[in-house]
Amino acid sequence: MSRPEKVQTALRLMGNPYASLSLFPDEEESVAAEPNLEQKRAYFKKLENPHAFSAIFGDSDDNLWRAAARRQKNDVFASLEKALDEVFILYKPYVARNQWKQLMEFRPVFLKNASETPERAGQVTDRLQRFKFSLAPGEKVEYNRAPADRIISELKKILG
Repeated sequence: MSRPEKVQTALRLMGNPYASLSLFPDEEESVAAEPNLEQKRAYFKKLENPHAFSAIFGDSDDNLWRAAARRQKNDVFASLEKALDEVFILYKPYVARNQWKQLMEFRPVFLKNASETPERAGQVTDRLQRFKFSLAPGEKVEYNRAPADRIISELKKILG
């Protein structure tokens, strides 16, 4: 935005390079436009200085740590869910059809309790891996059926 020639002449006569700041209180003229992300990336690449990252993009160390922790938590939760599903797949042939719904209703409760912290989720995942193979080959469970109550009680024991 260009200023009228009279204003520019007056500013030169004042001899103060910052006089325009006191004459024009409008924020539009005094605030520079914020560069977009692509402009910041190009400038960062041009500088070839990895230490300039925080000065250009802001202090994002906390954001990076939070994102890494969130990713780790999601990975741990995904492995917990996978281990529980593997247990259910192994026991499905032994559970009566009318009791399978009971197990499926317990699944979200188990996952919620098991995933309170990433450490707890990891411990429960390890216990589920051991429980997965506790049904020995050829073992008969109540006429070749495993009651849902028994499996749920075993899962509750795993939660501790």
